[in-house]
Amino acid sequence: MLDLLAVQPAGATVDVPLLLDSLSVRTEDPSLGSCYRHLSARLTGTKPPPMPSGGLTRVAEDCFRMALQLAYDVPRAVTVRAQTILSQRYPRAILAPTWAASIAELDRDYAAAVRAMRRLTRLDRPPLVRAAAWGLVARFEHERGRHAAAERAERAVRVDPASVAPGYEASWATIMLSHISLGRLADAREDTALVHHVERVIASAESTRIAAAARGDHRGRMAVLLEAALARLDHGRIDGAIELLEPLTALADSMGDTGNRSYVRMRLGRALVKRGRLAEAERHLLQARLLGERAAMPEIQKEVEHNLLHLYDSQGRDSAALAAGTAFIRFAEAGGLDPVRMISYRDVGLFLRSRGALAESRALFERMLEDVDSLRHDWFWAGEYLELTGDLAGARRYYELALEAGNEMIRSLEGLVRVHLALGDTVKALETARMHDRRRDASGSPESSPVLPAVLAAVGAPDSARNAFESARAVVALHGQVAAWATLSTDLAALELRVGAYRRAASLGDSAHQAASRVGATTIALRARGLAALARWLVSRDPGALADLRAVVQAGEGSAGPPVRADLQRMLAHALTHDGRWPEALGWLQRSAETLDSVAAVIPMDAQQAAYRGAQRGVYDQALAAIAANAAEPGSTASWLAWSVRRKGRTYGIDPGQSSSSRPPVAAPGMAIVDYVLLDSTIAALVITPTVRRIVTLGAHAREVRRAVQSLRRALDVRVGSTLDVSRAAYPLEVAHQLYGQLLRPLEPFLHGLRTLVIVPDGPLHLVPFDALVSALPADGRDEAAARFLIDDFAVVQSVSPHVDPTAWRIEPRRIVAVVPATPGRAVPDSRAEVVGVRGAVNEAGFSVLEGDAATPEAVLAVAASGAILHFVAHARAVESDPGSSWIALASGDSGRRAGLLEAR
Repeated sequence: MLDLLAVQPAGATVDVPLLLDSLSVRTEDPSLGSCYRHLSARLTGTKPPPMPSGGLTRVAEDCFRMALQLAYDVPRAVTVRAQTILSQRYPRAILAPTWAASIAELDRDYAAAVRAMRRLTRLDRPPLVRAAAWGLVARFEHERGRHAAAERAERAVRVDPASVAPGYEASWATIMLSHISLGRLADAREDTALVHHVERVIASAESTRIAAAARGDHRGRMAVLLEAALARLDHGRIDGAIELLEPLTALADSMGDTGNRSYVRMRLGRALVKRGRLAEAERHLLQARLLGERAAMPEIQKEVEHNLLHLYDSQGRDSAALAAGTAFIRFAEAGGLDPVRMISYRDVGLFLRSRGALAESRALFERMLEDVDSLRHDWFWAGEYLELTGDLAGARRYYELALEAGNEMIRSLEGLVRVHLALGDTVKALETARMHDRRRDASGSPESSPVLPAVLAAVGAPDSARNAFESARAVVALHGQVAAWATLSTDLAALELRVGAYRRAASLGDSAHQAASRVGATTIALRARGLAALARWLVSRDPGALADLRAVVQAGEGSAGPPVRADLQRMLAHALTHDGRWPEALGWLQRSAETLDSVAAVIPMDAQQAAYRGAQRGVYDQALAAIAANAAEPGSTASWLAWSVRRKGRTYGIDPGQSSSSRPPVAAPGMAIVDYVLLDSTIAALVITPTVRRIVTLGAHAREVRRAVQSLRRALDVRVGSTLDVSRAAYPLEVAHQLYGQLLRPLEPFLHGLRTLVIVPDGPLHLVPFDALVSALPADGRDEAAARFLIDDFAVVQSVSPHVDPTAWRIEPRRIVAVVPATPGRAVPDSRAEVVGVRGAVNEAGFSVLEGDAATPEAVLAVAASGAILHFVAHARAVESDPGSSWIALASGDSGRRAGLLEAR
């Protein structure tokens, strides 16, 4: 049909009945020919010949395909003419509202498209037809921004596939669903059965068409087999596509059409590249190049050069790849502004970047971005480039635009998963990963990797992740999806390495590296090779493995994006640490941290930047773990301080004490600084006193400490709704004693004779009230008055960094004033006992009480100005939404502020 359309004079109106008559003559399938003649007669108002038995299914399928091709592949005038004919001659048919919606969509008149599809929902048709129509209504309502209306339409999409009988309507709706609304259906779990039903019908229709084509003439057989092969490529069924394309080369040769011969060989060559059969691929692509030159068909020539670029890139034949890439751009530019030109800039830019030609690649990427903005559609490619260069916020914006536009939806979702993980949003990453894999399933498993297994591994579910990896690897292997298999195998190798299965990790990494190299997946190949080399080194300490790992890191410097470069640098540091070369390992970890900092620097939002830095804490943890393991070595404490500041400061978007970080912190007489680090499995601390600097690895497992902190917080955070219920909250003495034993008892030998503790907490330790930790339990385990707390022996101060002016921590004897205001009708319970307790814990000579009506806001401010330490025994309110309006209730006075309230502002 498209061949007939192609020979029409420019601007001519296509006579659809004549077109159908021509199709009926060309086909050798008697049933199909009768169907075409039947529909042609109905369109012209003449008496139609009888329909053959069972012909309605084929009429529906081919007519709807024709409608879509007319709507999207030829000028709008043709579509309008065809729609007019159908509307006049066949007003209640399924095709009439469908064509009306297609035209409205071309004009971006989504309101008209909705009206057309709603007409179809009111027809007396089987459930699957109405479901398909409601799916289109939902899509068009989303385009109009009427999301609530779209959601109502989506609810109407649901239908029981078992109720759908085969026939005209089922086949038509199947085509409709597969073309337009299948992806949206896939987003809802309950529609999985419908999705699989649709896929089965499509597969059955494909088999029927191929069998029928075997009885037709050469041209008909060519069209059907080529269409089926391309559909298999779209669905990632590489082996199935090759199975059809290989015999098509002989068929094309027998027909003698140079353009067809070149096109078929080009498609076969690309499929063979994806499968890793590179020698065969090159032979077919070079033949396609010669035939394309002979036919002078730039549309085919640019695709041939495109595929040769990928082939030579995967083989490391740089000069041949550059020549093919240059030709690809030349042919693509001859066609003006279109997606292929944009892709030529992108693919050649990636090749140049991988070979270290950064300036040349940057120029091509700038042209690519200009085309993306001009086309206003292919947003995914811009997102991919920004992710590669470390602009995660920009990448996310473009990926979301791509999803809204329905552009490269599978790849865009995959990109969003990577961005969410990098930014530390594991909830969004899991949600997006599930959406990606459902949509991928529903789209016939296109050539992309399921991403949920990797996300499960990243969020700490190794067993679930391993099972998911193995299942997904089997599926993609069945379809011949080499790149997807390599990606999954690489991620599984990383998981096995993390849990200590080194031999399994090495085997997986080697296999993934070979597979990725065969299909030109450079980044995957680098990661896989690095993981395999590290695993072999950990098993055998083979010097060749370490040399291979160094070579991988070097290769990544010129080609990989920041996250992959940082990952490779960490692999080398891991190997060097296990070999005892921890100073060199720290040097590589420093480079890895700088690589990640370069990404953080371009994230505009503070919250996003902090989340990103938090998600990338692994490099800091790895460095501190290496230092703790070599605590007795010279220079370990200086290294600890440098990495602790980076981890606790820059990790969260700040750099506390940067101006003083060049000099070591000093503990004043009577003072100890304790800088904690809580790692994955261990907890350690740097202790600094006037006489000692020591890194101490504490005996408790980090998991036990985290569990104790959670128990402490649960006991104190007793709520009724959102309000704290103080009457039921009880301080858990045993848990506080357990935490003292885990965090402070191992440090007691360094703390004798000291009076002040400066605690620098880490992670969950920020939630620990250190001054209230119990050093000795009471005899009955419950009497708080008989317990001994840390504050009974030390003045406790918390800091965000050890690099702070020591005078800020010095606790000197000074005047202490207890403020106990008169608050009629609202007395503070046990206020007298509290004052007595404070008096007994401090120097009696410097202690006084400001109480009753004398404790006004003015009096309190005057005492505070004298430098006294104030202890309030009063009611107060903290206002989270407006901290400045928080207040402490004091005695009434003649102040301009609200009577009796000392406000924060």
